[in-house]
Amino acid sequence: EKKKVLFMGRIWRYKGLHVLINSEPYITKYFPNYKIIIAGVGEEFKKYESIMLNKDKFTIINKRISFKDLLELVESSDFLVLPYIEATQSGIVNLASSFRKPIICTDVGGLPEQVINMKTGIIVPPNNPKMLATSIVSLLKDPSLVNKLGNSAYNFVSTISSRSNIANLTSRVYERVTKNEK
Repeated sequence: EKKKVLFMGRIWRYKGLHVLINSEPYITKYFPNYKIIIAGVGEEFKKYESIMLNKDKFTIINKRISFKDLLELVESSDFLVLPYIEATQSGIVNLASSFRKPIICTDVGGLPEQVINMKTGIIVPPNNPKMLATSIVSLLKDPSLVNKLGNSAYNFVSTISSRSNIANLTSRVYERVTKNEK
């Protein structure tokens, strides 16, 4: 079965979809048996299709994704790619991690706080199709690394970055601040 790389969410320039599309020829050169799934809506998609060199490497789902379909897409993918040019954070990281799927993301905004390089995923420089492709190929070629990163991502999201842990940490900060005000 072909390996599946998933890009999902709102399609806007800042999400770096063009970087992922431009990385495809480098990926195909080293790992020909895979698919990049692009799922979501946003700006005019024809401009992205026009830069695809090997259209057969892409599965395009250019529509609003139902929650059920979203879960099926994440479950059926090997890992997710967030090639953002700019960002604050992404809810996709926690979703992917809860399915034990590692993330390849760029070093922008709060993403490096959500993805620990070579522990829960891989962090690459933004706007760098070759570096993105290198990381994608490394995961496509090494299922044991995908499993290792995915399991670590799940442990991270269910412990350190869990809602209850974040609430406890936030509560402690408020307690310290209010004690200092008295």
